[in-house]
Amino acid sequence: MTPAEIEAKLKEVKSTMGGFDSKYARQLIQRKEFLNSLK
Repeated sequence: MTPAEIEAKLKEVKSTMGGFDSKYARQLIQRKEFLNSLK
């Protein structure tokens, strides 16, 4: 996934699940941070 795709999914998760408490959301955030660290 690209950082843009992750960002879009995070917005979707936030609106449907009401936050980032789910394991899926935490994994997306972790992946985003990893990709940003490669830059």
